[in-house]
Amino acid sequence: VATYVLLALLIGFDLAVGDMPVMRVSYALRGMYPPEGFDSSHDTKHRAVMLVLLLAPAFLAARREWGLRAALPLAALAALLIVLHRSETSLMCLAGMAVAAPLAFWRPRPLMWAGLIGLGLLSAAPPFLHGHIPSAREIARAHPEISKSLLARFIIWEYAASRITERPLIGFGFDAAREIGGREPQRHYDFDPFPDGSTYRPLMEPIPLHTHNGVIQIWLELGAVGGLIGTLILMLTWTKALGETNAWQRAGSAALFMAAMAPMLSSYSLFQNWWVGSVWIAAAALEAQRGEA
Repeated sequence: VATYVLLALLIGFDLAVGDMPVMRVSYALRGMYPPEGFDSSHDTKHRAVMLVLLLAPAFLAARREWGLRAALPLAALAALLIVLHRSETSLMCLAGMAVAAPLAFWRPRPLMWAGLIGLGLLSAAPPFLHGHIPSAREIARAHPEISKSLLARFIIWEYAASRITERPLIGFGFDAAREIGGREPQRHYDFDPFPDGSTYRPLMEPIPLHTHNGVIQIWLELGAVGGLIGTLILMLTWTKALGETNAWQRAGSAALFMAAMAPMLSSYSLFQNWWVGSVWIAAAALEAQRGEA
């Protein structure tokens, strides 16, 4: 709890002061010295995701030590900092946790079955996406208010879905998304001007490093075999989370699952070291409280 509060205060100080002095120190420790006016928003979004990912075990630990009078203010502080980052991914995490935790506490069985059905449909979708979803340009025309970062993801998903159809059973091999994207040169993707007069013309590979969606990535790399294994692992994890006998531990487990799924479906690679390691740390912190929550 002390570590989480310290991290939250450091992040809050960064946001209040401006120019991100704490983040600049973290850059300097790695030998990086960005110039004045450097846009660190990409990294700030990562730390917002970390805040929400570690929130469930921190909340349960605070409740165990000092009760809800400590846990609720901690959650409120974390939620405020997460919202101030204006990161779509971290906001999705927060919304998912806000829905999953109380349902897991009071209505675990319906939530478990709803989650299993959702995971099944989600995992079965990638091989059927090509030719059955609108293109990124069509989405931009229909929804001009959509964020440009999400449009970039639609470009990636559209291309990855087309490649899945080439090897739907066994895929292109472990970590192939990086190789597939690196084979082709960067290209411009032109969108119609937006209502506010702005234009969007990203220069990018069809897959920059990874697909930014774990379910699409596992189908692209490991095909139906990998998709089936991945689905079973997710279903078993979800079933175990909702099978906890302690209501607080059950709510925390469901919240952590949702917090991890949102970035996995929209931002990070399945095999991205720092992200996978962070999920393991959060899971270990939650597991350490078993029987004490």
